[in-house]
Amino acid sequence: LAPYDLWESRELITVTGGYGDFKNDYRYILKHLRDLKEEYELEFAAIGCDPHNLDGILADLEEYGCPVVAVTQSAKNLHEATTDVQLLVKSEKVAYHKDNELLTWSFSNAATVMNSFGEIKIDKKPRSRFKRIDPVDACIDAHYVFMKTNGGEQVNFSDELDDYMKMMAGFGLF
Repeated sequence: LAPYDLWESRELITVTGGYGDFKNDYRYILKHLRDLKEEYELEFAAIGCDPHNLDGILADLEEYGCPVVAVTQSAKNLHEATTDVQLLVKSEKVAYHKDNELLTWSFSNAATVMNSFGEIKIDKKPRSRFKRIDPVDACIDAHYVFMKTNGGEQVNFSDELDDYMKMMAGFGLF
């Protein structure tokens, strides 16, 4: 099993329920968002949410005064963001704390799965029933929201692929 207690003590995760509680406490999450907004004087550009079970908190999210973006967890919906994150990682354009073992563990548990249309998303690796991919899933979801809300410069897939192919050629792979 994963060392969740250790990760909680290192502030890599925030527990939203009590011992043995496996449900999200949305009131806690909303309060946590408010606290972060106040502490760091943030203005949210958008909030992404899985539309599954969203009805109960949608009105509460509107108080943040920013778009609420539905992030449906399907290959059709997440293909572009997943592919873009893959390219950004491969081209070393993703900044992260390399000592964050929770994120590293999550990425190591994730694999891409493809639907019948060739669209991809991430899922747990086969036979990884108890391993979690929530942090990497959250990264892709956040990137999806960023892309949908024009949060900045869009990545040019052709240029990124050209850069990647040149980098791989330097390693003698192509």
